[in-house]
Amino acid sequence: DRTRLRKPRTPLETFRKVGVPILAALLSLAIIVIVAVLIKVILDKYYFLCGPPLRFIPRRQVCDGQQDCASGDDERVCVENFPEGPPVPVRLSSDRSTLQLLDPTTGTWASACFDGFTGALAQTACGMMGFHSKPTFQAEKIGPDQELDVVVITAASQELQVQ
Repeated sequence: DRTRLRKPRTPLETFRKVGVPILAALLSLAIIVIVAVLIKVILDKYYFLCGPPLRFIPRRQVCDGQQDCASGDDERVCVENFPEGPPVPVRLSSDRSTLQLLDPTTGTWASACFDGFTGALAQTACGMMGFHSKPTFQAEKIGPDQELDVVVITAASQELQVQ
């Protein structure tokens, strides 16, 4: 009866036997995650995800006046009654975080600044932009890197005005 003695593995043999499969699994997992992120970015850019039942529709069908999602999600946050005539003197900043008003004296946009800003003022601003849902807002501190001038606003006859 002979017992075979196995010689001990070298570190390189151990790495080939254990490390290579682990690295292959991690690399495969990383590739799957990257592909999933790319698919999500592409889908978000070109498609809108409807709520239950889950369904993708092309972005061009969002806010087109026709309800394409069973739940109406594609028409829910659209501008409903955009005012006719001259440009609206109210807008949101490009990152949609700051309310801005057109200063009629200078013809430039300025950030709205008002310690007593209320839900009614927010509702007025949203109505001027064509939105009719209940807005939410919060105060923000103004930093030294503020690019736009800051103005105080008032509300008169359903319109916001630079004071």
